[in-house]
Amino acid sequence: MAQQHPTWSFTTPLRMALEDAGRSITLQYRAAGIRSGWAVVVDGRPAASYPDLCTAQEQALRLARQSPLQEAA
Repeated sequence: MAQQHPTWSFTTPLRMALEDAGRSITLQYRAAGIRSGWAVVVDGRPAASYPDLCTAQEQALRLARQSPLQEAA
């Protein structure tokens, strides 16, 4: 079985989509003063928020590897 390698693509300068993840996962930058950061959105629902892009990407990739059933547990 070939291993899947998801990649990031910018849909706007403040929004990224994870391609080939098997789920709809996006990162959206939200400017809110000192609470600004990147929201991880999975299948249309906010999953988490992180102040820096690198951490948000790592967590989004982790979520992409989980099945929806594992996430609910």
